Amino acid sequence: LYAIAGPGGGPVWSEQGLLDAPVYALPYRDIRAIVSAIPAEAVEATAANVLRHEQVIESLMIRCALLPVRFGTLLAGEERLQALLAARYEDFTRNLARVAGKVEMGVRVLWKSSFGESDRPAAGIESDGPGPGGADRAGYRYLMARLAEHRLETARQAEAERVAAVLDAALAAYSVEVRRSLLLTPHLPVSLACLVPRESVTAFRAEVERLRTRLSQYSFLSSGPWPPYKFGGGPAGDGRCWTSA
Repeated sequence: LYAIAGPGGGPVWSEQGLLDAPVYALPYRDIRAIVSAIPAEAVEATAANVLRHEQVIESLMIRCALLPVRFGTLLAGEERLQALLAARYEDFTRNLARVAGKVEMGVRVLWKSSFGESDRPAAGIESDGPGPGGADRAGYRYLMARLAEHRLETARQAEAERVAAVLDAALAAYSVEVRRSLLLTPHLPVSLACLVPRESVTAFRAEVERLRTRLSQYSFLSSGPWPPYKFGGGPAGDGRCWTSA
């Protein structure tokens, strides 16, 4: 299963899917599942296979609204898939309406240098503290190191939130939804996924370039347009891609 697609998109196209199997659409009411029939019980997660999966989805995203499905999602036959479409029809149609005419754009902001590392005490330098040495001194050094780490993490979090707020305010005019993650790694304070109308992509990119200049102390990575992976929406609207056992 590659995607759940809305109406439109024309006839079944000629691209080959995983294992070179033909790609076809299995309809249910006014939605479709985009699939290939393959003999394997599992698909190996090689770079070539993941790329083929993505190529099928991207070939469809320019034609109609779709909810991309995570690589390697397998169902045991068309009857099982029809049951899935029937059981989740309302969710699928609601989320297809959300993403219709829109694409996902990604923005990541990175520290250009390690944030706050220069504020750490230099190795071998001890702050004044209790006791003449031994266990008391070792315990004191440990507590001071933990305190310094806590202060650094608090400062990182506050700065990540400040930068995220700047990005949110600047990109809100070009996005209908924004999903943000803070401090996924110590070097990545902010990561945004934005659901952007197709006609706003050029303006969105221009705003990212303005932000790059405005926040010159950071490095920016931008990507897209992509299929709306982060906006597929599970039953609780949590943005997960659709999967089924």
